[in-house]
Amino acid sequence: MPHLDQLFAPRGLQAFGDAQCYDATVVAVTPQGAYVVLPSFDRELRWGPCQPPDSGVAVGDKVAVIFSGGGVPWLLGLRGGEGGGTAAFTGTYRWSEALTAPASGYVGVNAATWVGASQVNVSKTTEPGTDVSALLAALKIGDELYLQDESDSTIWGRYTLTATAVDHGTWDSFAVTRLGSSLAMPPNNARMSVVALVAGPPGPAGPQGPTGPAGPKGETGATGPAGPTGPKGETGPAGATGPKGETGATGATGATGPEGKQGPTGATGPKGETGPQGPPGPAGTVERGTTLPASPTDGQEYDYIADATNGIIWRLRYRSASASTHKWELIGGAFLSAFLNETQAVTIAVANGYQFVTKSPSLTIPVAGDYTVALGCEYLWSETSTLIQLWLAIGKVATTPLPGVGNGTVVAPQALIGTVVATRGRATNLLAGDVLKVLVAGSQTITNAVGIRPLTLEARPVRLG
Repeated sequence: MPHLDQLFAPRGLQAFGDAQCYDATVVAVTPQGAYVVLPSFDRELRWGPCQPPDSGVAVGDKVAVIFSGGGVPWLLGLRGGEGGGTAAFTGTYRWSEALTAPASGYVGVNAATWVGASQVNVSKTTEPGTDVSALLAALKIGDELYLQDESDSTIWGRYTLTATAVDHGTWDSFAVTRLGSSLAMPPNNARMSVVALVAGPPGPAGPQGPTGPAGPKGETGATGPAGPTGPKGETGPAGATGPKGETGATGATGATGPEGKQGPTGATGPKGETGPQGPPGPAGTVERGTTLPASPTDGQEYDYIADATNGIIWRLRYRSASASTHKWELIGGAFLSAFLNETQAVTIAVANGYQFVTKSPSLTIPVAGDYTVALGCEYLWSETSTLIQLWLAIGKVATTPLPGVGNGTVVAPQALIGTVVATRGRATNLLAGDVLKVLVAGSQTITNAVGIRPLTLEARPVRLG
């Protein structure tokens, strides 16, 4: 399925009022947002995920969809299921992992996770160089900020403002409360869409209702005493009526004067400026299925159905000049994911050696290629008597993690309760049918000393073939 930011070129700061609006029908609702079809274009091709993720719509609802300057679809007139929200602006930034002052064109938060953040830090200048200091200063308590990785719609955070902007010269900070977010954080320098949502103006007053029925008639009061009759005045004499004058005769109509000569033609005015180009129309329909084409041509696009049950489709483009053996490159599409929400204790049988956790979600790779894979979990308790080092990773076999996909942490006695661990990396040359699971390793042996839950695995291709 295409990501709309691949089909609509980013334009930096752009008001929603300049965007094209489409009639649409909701066909699926996911934690990342609703998916819709445009009946006037293609009743099969799905667009999404639409923002905001918590719009409150249901399958079958008729909605209106607009596209932001960055190509992100928004459900018109919806704000977290409450209604009445509008977008003040959208801007393109880069993600900063610094927890304080962001550089020009960068945005970030004051914590390493979405959940832990209580402050959003925004440069007064967008990455394209637009000065948005006046727009940031105009935001009020109760307005919202939505931050999303432009290359990955599953990475996002949404906050409501609890205070107005604090001016730090070249950047503003906002005290916030989290409304929702993904588990994963953006990588440093990732291109981000920043959307400011403000409350829309109240609607006009409705028409006056009909007049209610008349109440019962009250009792007649007592008659008051009659006042004295005043003296009658004398009648004056009537004046004489004057005679009516005669109506005068109507005068004759004068002759029409001659038509004047036509004046000289004025000079031609200057040519007006060419109007702005309209937004791109929706992309054409491409072939789809569960087997890559046997004889592709350069530039050919194909929709690979990765998970028909959950509506996960990967839009691919064939690039014959690629140096990789996998020449079908991803344009857009959601992650395959597996989730296990079950508490389990961790046992390390051999120090510094990897092994599968006792109970693990698993993902089966559908097509050979290079993939982006991610892992997330939460530590629930720790009963270790000494400090140890723990690592979580993803692997195909019990003793070997995938290179570059791991996350280590120091576990102290009774420590790390509620700590969220997330890791992401690239796995190259995976084969169709490879099964990915969660691995664990420790610097020393332990038995049921650390608890974890839940476990989440995700995978999405970089290129296939």
